[in-house]
Amino acid sequence: MLAQEGIFAPTQPHQYALEYDRSGEADEATVFAALAALEAALSSARERKTGAVIAFGLNFYRAHAAAPAPEKGGAFAPILGTDGKSAPATQHDLLVWLQGPSRDVVFDAAKAIDAALDGAFRRALEVSGFVYHDSRDLTGFVDGSANPEGDLRVETALVPKDAPGGEGAFMITQKWVHHLSPFEALPVDEQERVIGRTKPDSIEFEGDAMPENAHVARADVDVDGAPQRLFRRSFPYGTLGEHGLYFLAFSADPDRFDLILRRMYGATADGTVDRLLDFSTPHSGSYWFAPSAPDLAALIARAD
Repeated sequence: MLAQEGIFAPTQPHQYALEYDRSGEADEATVFAALAALEAALSSARERKTGAVIAFGLNFYRAHAAAPAPEKGGAFAPILGTDGKSAPATQHDLLVWLQGPSRDVVFDAAKAIDAALDGAFRRALEVSGFVYHDSRDLTGFVDGSANPEGDLRVETALVPKDAPGGEGAFMITQKWVHHLSPFEALPVDEQERVIGRTKPDSIEFEGDAMPENAHVARADVDVDGAPQRLFRRSFPYGTLGEHGLYFLAFSADPDRFDLILRRMYGATADGTVDRLLDFSTPHSGSYWFAPSAPDLAALIARAD
């Protein structure tokens, strides 16, 4: 398998996401030199057990790739709901997602990456996160419990190897800010109806027990009998003043992201809105492409 190792790497306790825009003053030589410096910084980070995934906005990638780029996918567009809620678009050019064994080594890696990219890219968003208890969201519910496993996760996350962009992965990132006080004020059984799963052991509701506006009901969807799965790698983040979930997921098909978001916001024929939106609000939204390891190396080699 030629995918970037970080896509399927085991979860580590400390996480960091960095999103960048290309600087308007940077010429192509400066951009490629910065990407080469980024790879050098990541090589040092790997020696300290910190892994990474590098991804690009589709427009940036198509303009700079050395290998055939995927035909599908584009910039994140705002999702407008039926009740005044919306998912904002904050599309950026470069994403670096880090995870490592301790906060200090991950921060050191983030600092080195930021220095490597200085002058060619402007930092637009940074999110420092962590594993919360036994892989739970700050709501107290297990996150990603329905993730595909084994060969199914490869089928879910990676573009088929014979297609343009083969063994790369489309990605979505959103910074969600939680409103925990009103959520935590609900009885546990009502919290479970918001999510669509039991809280202690993450058992999915079935049949009439599943509310039509539960998060699981809106985010789990089939098209012509085919489940529209994502491979989720999200992580909690925050302080007492602001906290939530950095939603990060991979897919072989970028259309799945848009479909799931439209279902959450009621922008589909049934008009049903995900009740979770009463308790969490996205403050960012970008789509990405994480090229395979050889295609990423070929892009960076253009600096030579």
